[in-house]
Amino acid sequence: MMNTSFHVVLGVDWGTKHVGLALGFLDDHITTHCGTIQFVSFDDCVDRLQKVVSEHDVDVVVLGFPQWSHDKRMIARVRDFGDRLAKALSLPVFYWNEMMTSKEAQKNLHSGVFPSGADVHQESARIMIQDWIDHGNV
Repeated sequence: MMNTSFHVVLGVDWGTKHVGLALGFLDDHITTHCGTIQFVSFDDCVDRLQKVVSEHDVDVVVLGFPQWSHDKRMIARVRDFGDRLAKALSLPVFYWNEMMTSKEAQKNLHSGVFPSGADVHQESARIMIQDWIDHGNV
């Protein structure tokens, strides 16, 4: 059942070097790429994400989570990033399993499914929010 209070979702595929972004427009059932930013610092990342949030009236953030990772430090870093992001943006942040999104994004890239100008980070974020939507989380 759709949560009618959510209309625009920002998907964030966070990494220590790149942050892939995608948007989901829930009323229209559309997901699209929204850019990749270089991760320099948390504050720089938040500033750039805040611009996207304001420009697109984002209601909720879905952050990729390495659910099956054995790297406890990376899991803790993602949780910390998500907690800090929720406070900084004053938006709910949901964690979503990002397993296999990079592999699927690479496959899409090589098959020509990717739109011109998109990269694997953006496509990973788009796949993740599409999966989140498809599983009825809205």
